[in-house]
Amino acid sequence: MLRVEEAWRTGQAAPLMIADAATDEPIGMINLQFRDDDVATIAYSVFPASRGRGIAPKAVQLLVKWAFDDLGLTRLLLEADEANVASLRVAEKCQFERIESRTEANSQGAEHTTIVFVRRQV
Repeated sequence: MLRVEEAWRTGQAAPLMIADAATDEPIGMINLQFRDDDVATIAYSVFPASRGRGIAPKAVQLLVKWAFDDLGLTRLLLEADEANVASLRVAEKCQFERIESRTEANSQGAEHTTIVFVRRQV
C-alpha cells in the first residue's frame, strides 16, 4: 500500500483497482506508469476468477479515455508477452498498434518475446 501511495504522491504512476460494477468487489488492477509529460505505459491484471468476461478491454478503454481526454497524454504503450494470447487480444481490441518486439533471456537463460503496442491520441 505504501508503494501505491508513493506512486500517486510523486506522480510516477496511477495505480487503480478494477471493481465489479454490480458488487464493487475488486476483480483486477490497472496502472498508468508515466514516462514523461506525454507518454505512459498501461499495465493490467484481471484476477483469475473474473477472466474471460471482457473486463480487461473495458478497463483499458476507460483508462485510455481518461489518459487522453483528462490527462492530456498523446501516446500510450502496452507491452505483452508473446505467449499471452489474451493480452495480445486486449491490445488489438483496444486499437493499439504493434510497433516492435524484443526477445530477452530470463535469469534461467530461457528466452521470451515481448510485443510492444502503441496507441496515439487522434
